[in-house]
Amino acid sequence: MKEEFPYEDIVNLPPHVSERHPRPTMTERAARFAPFAAITGYEEMVIEEARTTESFIELDEMAIETINNKLNLLKSRIKEEPKVSITYFERDSKKRGGRYITANGVVKSINVYENTILMADNRVFEVKNILDIDGELFVNF
Repeated sequence: MKEEFPYEDIVNLPPHVSERHPRPTMTERAARFAPFAAITGYEEMVIEEARTTESFIELDEMAIETINNKLNLLKSRIKEEPKVSITYFERDSKKRGGRYITANGVVKSINVYENTILMADNRVFEVKNILDIDGELFVNF
């Protein structure tokens, strides 16, 4: 004996097509669910986690000596308003590490007590974060 299925009379009917409301496209149907976010901030967290940072490079004694020699030369010729390129480490505010940036400009002063370089545009660079200093002044280095 065959078991009866309660909805057997409607299971194989074609889907209803409304004469008054046109069928939405797949994009329109998907858009109805798009505003729903189960976890607020999840997408931003994934993007932040995927963002990479660089590690700070510890300079050896020879590199430190080279930078100090360049700083001494800069200090002795500061009145000439030397143009330099300074590659420095900028720490990341959200994760461990940071990135190396090269900034160009004219050196205004060097503060030996605070170990900083002040540029003409008022940017300040800490000597401890400097990887390299380059410019026409250092052609013989």
